[in-house]
Amino acid sequence: MTEYVGSSSPPYQPGHQVTFPSLSNIAARVACAAMAAPQAVVAALLLGWGAAWQAGAVLLLLLAQLALMARLLRDPRALAPWYNATGVTLYVLGMLVCAFALRPGVAG
Repeated sequence: MTEYVGSSSPPYQPGHQVTFPSLSNIAARVACAAMAAPQAVVAALLLGWGAAWQAGAVLLLLLAQLALMARLLRDPRALAPWYNATGVTLYVLGMLVCAFALRPGVAG
């Protein structure tokens, strides 16, 4: 039996392929984070400004997007057009809710 110092596996061997996450998987994860994080912050701000039902609406839309994002991350290349039609629509609806919440006279 051969022992390898510091590792239980043999050193690199020619012909052995190292696998990395694909760029489309990384890009999809970054895009999901870039869409979800600001919405969570905006919902917290709306809540702090007294627009509770608008904050709740944004959070519900975000939860629906998170479910769609989970599906998107399974196969980003194939599902990108599908997510653009579904998840992005929910994102835009969240922005619309925010616009009504920030309109003078609506939130109080």
